[in-house]
Amino acid sequence: MAAVVSVLNMKGGVGKTTICLNLACSLAEHHRAKVLLVDFDPQANASGVRDQDN
Repeated sequence: MAAVVSVLNMKGGVGKTTICLNLACSLAEHHRAKVLLVDFDPQANASGVRDQDN
């Protein structure tokens, strides 16, 4: 069964991108989950992160 997790807050600088990246990595690595991370932030900070192991 699929689950949807969203992280949002209208205030900037509260760590939304950091939380999303760490959560996605944790689910993928430790729980062998398939993860889709969608970055709707105009700054696109999450889109610039690459997996260093591949």
